Amino acid sequence: MSSEQAFICPSCQRALQRATARLYACQDCRIVAAIYEEEGNALIISSPAGASTTLPLEALEG
Repeated sequence: MSSEQAFICPSCQRALQRATARLYACQDCRIVAAIYEEEGNALIISSPAGASTTLPLEALEG
């Protein structure tokens, strides 16, 4: 298992910084991201290949 950082395309990054939806599907990179406010604003990114990553929304800021 390799510890890769999740790549977030600019379209996803803007949408996720606004965090207006619980579930966001990007048509550019085909990543599906689920935002769970109950989990301390954790972000779960799922790629078409089936990989998933969890990271705090703070990681997307500035």
